[in-house]
Amino acid sequence: MTRPQYLDLVGQYTGFRPQGEAVVRGGSCISVTTIRQHMGVLHPDITDETEDLHIDRYTRLAMFLLFGGVLFPNTSGNLVSLRFLHHLQLLVELPQYTWGAAVLAYLYRSMCQASMGTQVWSWEQILPLQPPLPPLEPGVAPPFLPLATRWVLRRGNYRGSDDRHNLPVIRDVLDMLVAGQFIWMPYNDELLVDLPDYCSID
Repeated sequence: MTRPQYLDLVGQYTGFRPQGEAVVRGGSCISVTTIRQHMGVLHPDITDETEDLHIDRYTRLAMFLLFGGVLFPNTSGNLVSLRFLHHLQLLVELPQYTWGAAVLAYLYRSMCQASMGTQVWSWEQILPLQPPLPPLEPGVAPPFLPLATRWVLRRGNYRGSDDRHNLPVIRDVLDMLVAGQFIWMPYNDELLVDLPDYCSID
């Protein structure tokens, strides 16, 4: 969906159409602060006399805050993604969704993204933990810099379920490492020559 389409849906579902700096990341996120401010002036108190339309809109905004701040937070700490917007169309269907599974899936995905640097480091340094890499096609040079590219770009070819995915086995491997199984200097002389000047100290 385009940015105007997203904003039109926000207005349709909540009666609130954010403007300017409230919409960031190419129009895919809304500032949580802006939503809170709008909710503060929208309906300070909901009573038995409050119209259903206003209650529904307020509920959608509250759910939006719950999505962005508790269930599916991002690293910004102040943004909620508009990708959750379609779940707010029919409020009566919300209890039927498997929210626990969705939150866990989101958490695991976020953990994978956050730990990618550490995972690549362990693949580079600790030989027994390295997943097998398929051979390159003839005439294709291996990617040198950054070193992570050879793992990240090609790990999709590996779908094994061996001991590398077994935490107790990994602990045993780390406990029994010998000197030759740990690479202290992953950059060989050929790679060091190609490094930019700012990567070295005179």
